[in-house]
Amino acid sequence: MKPIEETELQAAILRVLIYYKFFKFPVQAEEVHNSLDVSSDLNAVSNALKILCANGHVDNEDGYYSLGLEKQSLLDRLEDEKRLENAKRKISRSSKIISSFPFVRTVAISGSVSKGVMKSNGDVDFFIITQQGRLWLCRTLLVLNKKIFRLNSRRYFCVNYFIGEESLSIPDENIFTANELAHLIPMYGQERFKALMTSNDWYNAYLPNHQRKKTIEALEDGNPWHKKSMEYLFGGRFGRWLDKRFQAATLKRWKKKFAHFGDEEFELAMRSERDVSKHHPSNFQLKIIDYLDQEKEILSKKTGLNI
Repeated sequence: MKPIEETELQAAILRVLIYYKFFKFPVQAEEVHNSLDVSSDLNAVSNALKILCANGHVDNEDGYYSLGLEKQSLLDRLEDEKRLENAKRKISRSSKIISSFPFVRTVAISGSVSKGVMKSNGDVDFFIITQQGRLWLCRTLLVLNKKIFRLNSRRYFCVNYFIGEESLSIPDENIFTANELAHLIPMYGQERFKALMTSNDWYNAYLPNHQRKKTIEALEDGNPWHKKSMEYLFGGRFGRWLDKRFQAATLKRWKKKFAHFGDEEFELAMRSERDVSKHHPSNFQLKIIDYLDQEKEILSKKTGLNI
C-alpha cells in the first residue's frame, strides 16, 4: 500500500465524520477506517484521529469520534444497538416471509439496521431482487401483505427497493449509494447477491478499505411449494399483463402523491421502471449529497485542509 500524506488522510477522515454527522452517529476508529475513500491502514487512521482531536477538530467520547455531537448521540447509538440485538429474531422472521413470496430471488437488509442500529421510530428496510419481468407483481403482493396482515406497519416490513435479476447495475454512483451497497446484509439468495455486488463493483472506489460484517445470520435458500405454485400460475402471459398493470397503477398513484417532486427528483427518489422500483420519498440521497458539499466547504475553511 502506497503511504498516504498525513493531511490527505486527515481530510479523508473528516469527510467520513461529516457523513455520519448527518445521521447524528458517532463512530469508532475501525468504522472510520472502513468508511474512508482512500486506502490506509487502521494504525494510521488511529494516529490521525489523535492529531485531529488534539487540534480540536474532532471530538472523542469513550472511543467514539464525531464532529461536535452531544453525548446524547452516543447514548442513543448504544441504545439503538441493544434494540437491534433484541429485534434480530423478528427481522429474520420478516426476511423469511419475504423470501417465500413468488418471484423473490434475493432478500437483503439496508438502511440503519444494516449499519448495526435500530432506531426507536425506524423501520427495517429491505432490498429485494425479483425474477425479471415480475417485479411489480411481486411488489404488489408484498405491499398487500403489509397493508392487510400488518395493519400497514412498516416497522419490520419496509419493502422500498426492488430490482430485477437481470437489471442489477445501479446507476447512482455516489458516496451514499456506495455506503448502502457496502452495508447490505444478505439474508436470502446468496448467489444473486454476489452478482449484485459484482455488477456494482464501482462502490469499491468509494470505500477501498471496506470489509462487510456478518451481523445477522442469513437464511437457508429454498423455495416452498406454495411459492413454486404461484410462480407457475403467474409465469405466462397473464402474469406479464398483471405486472404491467400494477406498474402503471403504482406509477399513476405516486405521480399524484408526489406531484411536488420535479422530474429529476422523482426519478432519483421514486424510480419506477420495468425492473426497478425505488420508494424513497424522504430522498436522503439528494439531501446528504447537498449537505456534504456544504459541510466540506465550511470545514475546509476551519481546518485549512482540502476536504
